[in-house]
Amino acid sequence: MSFFCKIVSALKKPLEQYFYYFLFVFILTAIPDLIFGIYVKAIPVRHVICGFFISYVVTLGYSCLAKYKYPGRIYSSVVFAVILAFFQCDLFSMFVCNNFFKEDMIAALVGTNYEEAVEFVSTYFSWKVILFAVLFLVLVAVLYFALKRLFPHVSKFVVYAGIGLSLLSCPVCFVSPLFQVGIVGKICSFFVVSTPPNFADYYSNPDLTIDENKHPENVVMIIGESLSKYHCSLYGYDKETNPVLTEKRDSCGLLVYKNVESPETSTLVSIREVVSTFDHTKHPEDNWFTHVTLQEVLRLSGYKSFWISNQSKKGFRDNYVGRYSDLCDENYFVGNKFMGMARLNTDDQLLDLMKPVMEDSAGHKFYFVHMMGNHTTFSKRYTPDFSVFKAADYANLPEHQRQIISEYDNSVLFNDNVVGSILDLYKDKEAIVFYFPDHALDLYQTTSTYFGHARGGEKSRFYGKSIPFVIYMTEKYKERFPENAKKLQQSTEKEFSTTNMIYTIMDIIGTDFKENNDVRKYSLMSEKNQ
Repeated sequence: MSFFCKIVSALKKPLEQYFYYFLFVFILTAIPDLIFGIYVKAIPVRHVICGFFISYVVTLGYSCLAKYKYPGRIYSSVVFAVILAFFQCDLFSMFVCNNFFKEDMIAALVGTNYEEAVEFVSTYFSWKVILFAVLFLVLVAVLYFALKRLFPHVSKFVVYAGIGLSLLSCPVCFVSPLFQVGIVGKICSFFVVSTPPNFADYYSNPDLTIDENKHPENVVMIIGESLSKYHCSLYGYDKETNPVLTEKRDSCGLLVYKNVESPETSTLVSIREVVSTFDHTKHPEDNWFTHVTLQEVLRLSGYKSFWISNQSKKGFRDNYVGRYSDLCDENYFVGNKFMGMARLNTDDQLLDLMKPVMEDSAGHKFYFVHMMGNHTTFSKRYTPDFSVFKAADYANLPEHQRQIISEYDNSVLFNDNVVGSILDLYKDKEAIVFYFPDHALDLYQTTSTYFGHARGGEKSRFYGKSIPFVIYMTEKYKERFPENAKKLQQSTEKEFSTTNMIYTIMDIIGTDFKENNDVRKYSLMSEKNQ
């Protein structure tokens, strides 16, 4: 037999002897993406083509091991365990998030902490997804055995057509490239996002101009979670969810900014832009962790930095946000900072951590305060005495929305109280305090049946990025920095993204980059568009 014939024979074997094995793998790996793509009118052609190639390669592997009893069984068991796991994830993403199960979702899943992930799944768990998965698998199994019985022998045309399509799909996979699409891309994403780099290894020691005379003694950045400005009475919501901050606006000059949006609609993607110069609209995604971080700027500017958090430092593996906490001089976490906490702590416990930290003797201090905020499950974000709003108060809403919205509004009310209490800690000091959430939520605003992180559509993303943003300046701060106070007071109507927080903070502390004018260009205090 010639060498060419041997090659053809080897290529034929997977489809000639195990065609239905190949078909089963292809259906489970590519069809969910195809069906959903048709539904959203964005057919993922690359996913389907790569799914064909992957199915052929998997079947080729099985054809080599099938003659060995146990290796063949082990191989098939592992293959189908992985495929079925991702199949279920695909269905969950399609039904719940109205989007593909892709790299960003995997990054958010792995990058978040254990408690958030468990709560997310428990909140959005749906028997419909399980039922659909079971019915779909039964249908595929029936189809598999029926075809195998009706057509025990596959025609040569099907075999050669399959070989031809597999060979044609090969270059598409490696141009894509393969590890960015389909089930292989999803598997690779888990490994990529589970090993976040040590950001300190990428310190670049930027060349800065530093004016110590412009250093406020205390700068505080409170980062909330999942708060929509459309549920804040500060922004005209009809339920009084912000009595404390409203009082501070009226009596202490709390600045309320009207046109602010978050960088993205998930924690992981937003935080990395809030605390660095990375901007996903301007820079490639593959090197986001190499950009200058706020912590490095603070260190070079002579500030001692503290990370105080009510979220876990460790998730399923290393938590990306936790890596940012390591860049600070000191970090503190409510409760157990590792996975597996027995209960979820409310944000008022941050106050107990902050009070002793504030006694630190450093002359200039910067505080990152990371709240659990308004993350699902909403009812766990506030203490019982803040269960003010009841489902009956929302008679104008569909019945299935009332309990969810009442719990969310209670969490906003509690959040208002905690943020106000943090502001009070600094009222007698020279301090400026920023408060904003990492992102907002879509709370039945794009469809009457969905609440949660924004989905793929433009309208959903609009609501998912529309965040409240306030600044509190103490009297001592305003007395020492009247120009800054005036600029900030004049900028409340300005369109701003928290992507540019690093430039605003640098402007506040009198630090600038020597090699560019980004601070003057992007700071909230910039005269541009004032």
